Amino acid sequence: MDSVKKLEKLLAISKSIMSEMNLDELLVIIMNTVTTVMEADRSTLFLIDKASNELRSKVAQGVGTGEIRVPIGVGIAGTVAKNGRTINIRDAYQDKRFNPEIDRKTGYHTKNILTFAMKNMAKEIIGVIQILNKKGRAGYFTKTDEDLLKAFSSLAAISIENARMYKELGELNRDLETKVEARTRELNEALKIQYELNNQLIASADILEKERIKLKNRNEIMEAEEEMARRIQMQFIPFKSPSPSIATFYKPMDKVGGDFFDFIKFDNSDLIGIFLNDVSGHGVPAAFITSMIKSILLQIASYINSPAFILEHLNEALFNQTGGNFVTAFYGIYNRKTRELHFANAGHNLPYLIKDDQVSFLPSSKTSVPLIVATNEDLKFMNKSYANESVILDANSKILFYTDGLTETVNVFDKEENVETPEFEEGSLQEALLELKSLPVDQFILGMYEKLKEYRGTDNFEDDVCMICMEIN
Repeated sequence: MDSVKKLEKLLAISKSIMSEMNLDELLVIIMNTVTTVMEADRSTLFLIDKASNELRSKVAQGVGTGEIRVPIGVGIAGTVAKNGRTINIRDAYQDKRFNPEIDRKTGYHTKNILTFAMKNMAKEIIGVIQILNKKGRAGYFTKTDEDLLKAFSSLAAISIENARMYKELGELNRDLETKVEARTRELNEALKIQYELNNQLIASADILEKERIKLKNRNEIMEAEEEMARRIQMQFIPFKSPSPSIATFYKPMDKVGGDFFDFIKFDNSDLIGIFLNDVSGHGVPAAFITSMIKSILLQIASYINSPAFILEHLNEALFNQTGGNFVTAFYGIYNRKTRELHFANAGHNLPYLIKDDQVSFLPSSKTSVPLIVATNEDLKFMNKSYANESVILDANSKILFYTDGLTETVNVFDKEENVETPEFEEGSLQEALLELKSLPVDQFILGMYEKLKEYRGTDNFEDDVCMICMEIN
């Protein structure tokens, strides 16, 4: 199996791996895939146990049901778990790091070994994949095998982290349901006590005060758990701009939101990918969908130069996985040298172009629908498939990517008084863009937020607000 076919096979099974949320079943799928695609005789997956500072085997092909434990820093797998560097041994018995004792006990003969560290999105090592005895003509693991295992181990690490997070969220949800049920029972009991002790005002007041304190404590716990979800989501949002010519702004309506953006890096340093989406709905469900999108982008975005292909892959991977929510998305790949923007759109607002005294939309001849509304096959049948377009942007101009939380904002006081008021897009947006056009991008973005806040009349919004401004030099 050549490297292209191997990569195609890895991409083909990525959906099933990303959608599998049972951790034990996921680990078996990962290792069966590794052994098959890498054309190996057997493989072992270790996860790090931080409490004991050991590697513990979760799937060990060919060694029965017993668990293998390896101290961090000891042996080949332990060394990789400690320093994160790949070890590729062509002849195990010629390498002093290899311990032949296991071969003598099991009767197995180890010829060659490839060991690779799995890292999560924070670049922390969470485990190790070790594969033994390359089949085929080569007879040993090559640099191409290392590259393929590196790509797949990133997918595996993300999938494992997602499965762990899914399990933790499930436990959190069950815990919250238990607390709500318990609180309901407590409140019912409190009402009963209040009714029965209606003539005993002093005692009743004391009981009610205790109940109030309990409710306050429980609310604080729930707020703390929501804050934890917010911190998890903010790890997915880029905290640093990839270029001085790009500035960003992100403000969710709740502690967690459905707006998301990301920057994609390529081997060609002249290229930068700009991704922006808006999930229907708000709160934890929308934030969970953005985490799925982030995971999928991490798998393939930096290897694919077709925005339309990325949108199609997202649509296929997320279809029937979002509980009825849909997603608008825009993805463009900008070439700093040629000023060409290669893009595809999935029902999202077109960016604004600001040049001299003119404000216009990014020109597009395609009409598109949001993600997860229809399958790729149905989109093709309706002649609505996601398609690539290209535009050469004018020098000395600005382009503003955004979500509809910017354009659809209305004045809060007019709304309270039932006064019909235009949205920001119709009222003051174009005037604000022209007034701020000559500012550096970071000041431009802050200025736009101040204009939006002034128009709204408060810094509390009814939708998430996300903006990305890029200076075209």
